[in-house]
Amino acid sequence: MFMDANGLEILPTAECRELVERHEVGRLGFVEGDQVTVLPVTYAVLDGQILIRTSTGSKLAAAVAERPGALEIDEVDPRRHTGWSVLVRGQMSVVVDPDEITRIDEAGLHTWGPVGNHYVRLPLDNLTGRILRSGPRGTDRPSTEAAHRTLETMD
Repeated sequence: MFMDANGLEILPTAECRELVERHEVGRLGFVEGDQVTVLPVTYAVLDGQILIRTSTGSKLAAAVAERPGALEIDEVDPRRHTGWSVLVRGQMSVVVDPDEITRIDEAGLHTWGPVGNHYVRLPLDNLTGRILRSGPRGTDRPSTEAAHRTLETMD
């Protein structure tokens, strides 16, 4: 088990990837003008990339400009003070290849809001994640196995 400078357990990259692949809602952050914007999005993972279906707007503009972006997903149990958080960072881009768009459409990217006809892509290769637990190190905290069991029951 590896810990970060704040005493949080670092999730292995493979586990971060698995969590991202098992979920479909996150928050996409990017720079818009001189401000940071963070928006809730639905997403899918296909061929090692995160895909977000969108209409025209700030997400698309940031992807067209190939700005850096970050997608954060997490789950927290406020009663137990446990959970996890995964952050994916990379350069956003727009999917423009018609064959790739057809493949994505056939994969059935689910969206919750109005359906757009553009796809924003974020590579799934720069992942970091943490397990969240209350209390300082060495106090009454669940074991790593117990934390993972808790995380599994949260799905």
